[in-house]
Amino acid sequence: ITPPAAAYLLADSLTRVQREAVVTALDLAVRRDFAHFAGVPGLDYAALVTSYWREAMADSDRRAFSLATIAFLAALRNAHTDFQDDWLWLTDGQPLGFSLVWVEERWVVDTSALPGLAAGDVVVAIDEEPLEDYFLRQRRYLSASSERGARQLFTARPWLFPKAFTLALEDGRRLTIERGAT
Repeated sequence: ITPPAAAYLLADSLTRVQREAVVTALDLAVRRDFAHFAGVPGLDYAALVTSYWREAMADSDRRAFSLATIAFLAALRNAHTDFQDDWLWLTDGQPLGFSLVWVEERWVVDTSALPGLAAGDVVVAIDEEPLEDYFLRQRRYLSASSERGARQLFTARPWLFPKAFTLALEDGRRLTIERGAT
């Protein structure tokens, strides 16, 4: 679903009128074009869109607005229905320097360009929070048709991670990560 193209979509803040225009356009597009309502058991679309309106209109913070919009479309649980915000990628899309995969109930490093972090390392926590708990808190921002799909997207969305954070590895090591440092 593609919202209307407008130059203000790259602005650092949006007026209430601009936010209303995006929210209205997305709601209309979902009502008109989303063909998978039956595939989202228990979805109360009226409640979802009401919650999205409230969250998106709360203030003019651009990041909060972007995340509210991403969460709104991700709640439809369809990999083809996503919101990609160029502003968010430009301002907060610095790469992690690694990717993770979910293997046998553990987060395993798949690829890494970071010294001290290698493929096969098992990550157990981020900033002292169990990584699985962190993932579950961020899950609402991942447009996927399945949990497997959401887990595959997790580290492909760097804006879900702090700009700097510490990873705890299963072997006891701790690594400080600064996104975009590689």
